[in-house]
Amino acid sequence: MTGDASVPRRASALLVVGAGGGCGASLLAGALALSWARAGAPAWLLELDLDRADRADAWGLAAVRSLADLAGVAAELGARHVGHAAQEGPSGLRVLGAPPAPGAADAWDAAALRRLVEATRAAAGDAGRTVIDAGPGLGRPARAVAGGVDAVLVACGPHVAAARRARRVVEAHSASGARAACLLALAHGPNAGEMGARAVARAAGAPVAGEIPWSPGEAALLGAGSWPQGRRNRLARAIEALGEGLAEALG
Repeated sequence: MTGDASVPRRASALLVVGAGGGCGASLLAGALALSWARAGAPAWLLELDLDRADRADAWGLAAVRSLADLAGVAAELGARHVGHAAQEGPSGLRVLGAPPAPGAADAWDAAALRRLVEATRAAAGDAGRTVIDAGPGLGRPARAVAGGVDAVLVACGPHVAAARRARRVVEAHSASGARAACLLALAHGPNAGEMGARAVARAAGAPVAGEIPWSPGEAALLGAGSWPQGRRNRLARAIEALGEGLAEALG
């Protein structure tokens, strides 16, 4: 950040996508945002998995405000607009949810999506952190905003097929000309994986920033917007460690 008062200060931004469906990208995005909010950072969660939105329902948030309220001012979006549309989630986290309606993505072209991300970063401020949940793959919303984030985190399982899908995401991101680094979050499932972290990194063409253990009870709590309590929660500790490492990388 510079000290030039004429330059709007804004939060760092992390784009979270999945190598494919079922990789846990939305769970990971929400958990990372929660971990940063719990650590005291002004944290925002922006839901850009527009056609599969379920954050409000999953977290028990009142569906009174959403991105649908901003579509009409998409050409002039600013921090005050997103501030009015956001809801307060757990631990003071600010949540900008998408409307749970088919075709919600149609209201947002690429330029409007980029303005939305910039407005959210400005609302969070220079000490803040913005997590963008873009769902599986590098879909249209993710491609539109990837050039304006600080890093892209790809959730990927420890399997050959998942690593191949992750590589396609990494290559598509690289081909777009976006400068943000691509990192992997290795998400373990109930069955033994076929590959270790090093093998996945080689196959996908990106470094592994952290490994997420399988813990269905903790995942259910995090998926509902609740942070697991106690000291023996492996998943929560792994998310915290990943968040700390990413915070250092994002600056």
